[in-house]
Amino acid sequence: MLQSLRSAKPMGTDGRGLVMSPPAKIGPEGLEVEDQLDLQELRSTLLFWDRIDYPSNNAFPGQTGPEEDFLIAEGVMSRSGIVVAGQSDAGLTQRHAHLLAYRLHEEQEPGRWTLGHSADALGFPPDEMAEGRGLLLKLYQAVPIPDRDMPLEAVLDFKHRRRDELIALRTHFERVYQAILGAPDRSLAELTEWAALDKAIADHVKVAIETKSPFKLANLQMRFKFGDVAIGYAAADMALRAHLPLASAVITGGLAAAASSFGSLGVGLGLKEAKASNSPFEYITSIHRDML
Repeated sequence: MLQSLRSAKPMGTDGRGLVMSPPAKIGPEGLEVEDQLDLQELRSTLLFWDRIDYPSNNAFPGQTGPEEDFLIAEGVMSRSGIVVAGQSDAGLTQRHAHLLAYRLHEEQEPGRWTLGHSADALGFPPDEMAEGRGLLLKLYQAVPIPDRDMPLEAVLDFKHRRRDELIALRTHFERVYQAILGAPDRSLAELTEWAALDKAIADHVKVAIETKSPFKLANLQMRFKFGDVAIGYAAADMALRAHLPLASAVITGGLAAAASSFGSLGVGLGLKEAKASNSPFEYITSIHRDML
């Protein structure tokens, strides 16, 4: 069941929402879930997503600190109350609670919600995933995200002033797989879409540098459910990979990069019984290094 504990403002017509999970690790007594969200991940999520849901559930209520309370007061974050029955394992309860929150949001606003987490936080329950049912878009050492010490007010101000660049970048995230797989000439489409994504990332890097605010480079992974255009490739060993020369050049100030930014698109895990959507159903971030 879904109970709205504290609700956010409605999203606009082009808005996207993300369900956040707190960090977790395997400890001496099994899965250990943190009480609060990771502040670095919170800033990454705030930059690209319009609404954030941090669900509470009967196993892990989850605590809010001053920063979460600020975003709730701003109408950016909500807290959904989830009750999961029939689970004796607290870790599985946490996983299924976030999955349920994601599904309920998707029912209300189809194609506009994603479950997001850092590399060391909980994702979807393993029994809800199937090999070869999804596409995985990876971007390596390419995308600037705010440092954990950057004030949330500064993140929101940057997001407001640079909304066009951020929307363009998110749009390219969402369309690259469908545009490539749905094209009659896939090789040409691959060149076109990677070039467009490269430019969108480079534009974002430029404006991030101009702010003189602390940003870090992140690796991003986005999982998409197969659409009709991709079904024919599900059994294929598809691995599309492209360097991102514009982004690499801007990041390094035109100097030779030790390792170029690049992206890849391939067949991977998919969420069972999910409807196809241009929006990713899972979004994973990991910090690579300082941008400058």
